[in-house]
Amino acid sequence: MKNKQNICYRLNKYSLLGVMLFVGTSCVDKFLPEEKDAFDRDVTFTRTTFDPVMGHTVFYTGICNVGNSTLPLTFEIVDMMHNDGTPAPELEEFYPVRVWQKPYLGTEKTIEEINAKRGIEYRRLFDVRKHSGEIIMWGEANSGILRCQPDSGYVFNMEITNSGGHKTVKKMRLMPKREMDYEPSIYDSETGLAIAEYVSPETSRMRYQSSGSSFHYSIEPEDIHIYFRENKDKQDGATSLTISFYDPFWNVIDPRCFNETNWKGLFQAGFLKGQVGPEVVTYDMAYPLPLFAEKTQYTDSKGEKASVKFAASWLSKSGYRQTGFFVFDFAIYKEAHWEMLIHFPKGMPQLGEVKD
Repeated sequence: MKNKQNICYRLNKYSLLGVMLFVGTSCVDKFLPEEKDAFDRDVTFTRTTFDPVMGHTVFYTGICNVGNSTLPLTFEIVDMMHNDGTPAPELEEFYPVRVWQKPYLGTEKTIEEINAKRGIEYRRLFDVRKHSGEIIMWGEANSGILRCQPDSGYVFNMEITNSGGHKTVKKMRLMPKREMDYEPSIYDSETGLAIAEYVSPETSRMRYQSSGSSFHYSIEPEDIHIYFRENKDKQDGATSLTISFYDPFWNVIDPRCFNETNWKGLFQAGFLKGQVGPEVVTYDMAYPLPLFAEKTQYTDSKGEKASVKFAASWLSKSGYRQTGFFVFDFAIYKEAHWEMLIHFPKGMPQLGEVKD
């Protein structure tokens, strides 16, 4: 009986000790300071002036150095005003903008499938993504709403916070450029006036047709003139791109003579309409072109422009097959029926035979 009493005593003693430790720990926890995130005072933006070309959506990514701060941080643009200090309500207003609501997969077969993934939401035209620090200018911004260069534009502050701290990056600048329907453009970005008649490709490995001599002259990029025309006669609500080629006298060159061109795979969101004909090549085209800024096999190295290669091959007199091509990087932002006219003003290029 005595042993049982000792055992019960020891158990009760240890139980009481456990309760006391638990209560003591709870009391200590109650008075411990609340755990907070780390906030690095050196957090900052590596870019503080923004000059987007309006008329198409522009993202500024990788521009925030968060240092050793605990993520996520919260970003907010505040105190937006004109550079002269007057209020800028146009930057505070919410406008309908087109936003991707479902992911683009690249397997879409029609423009309708692509457009079904884009919906309308109301956003500020110039804003920051809440937790990434990425800055965005939506494509619906234009010179009819916002001030653009040569105007001195806008100033704003950026609030950066987490539970551990707060910082304001002051006097950041927004100086938008006038919208352009396409790039490279023949129009001045400040005045909107035409400063050229045509644009040219980046690269040319084309050559002129043989004139009887054994020497073949190369076609320089600047000797290929490319014109963009909006066909305003078509008002059917659809969007397209038509490509055509011309000799020095503006006679049509059969596109099929560019017989090494991958016409069906030329564009990411362009769907070949019918067959490649003797005069033009037409695509049902989803705009903007390209659809978004991301490097793919269809774009330039920055992912900002569509990159197309027009190529032809032919048999030389010695029986060897030779190839010529030129590469053109461009973007089209306005939804419309567009025509791209490619002119060889100094001579007929060496081209291939029409393939069946």
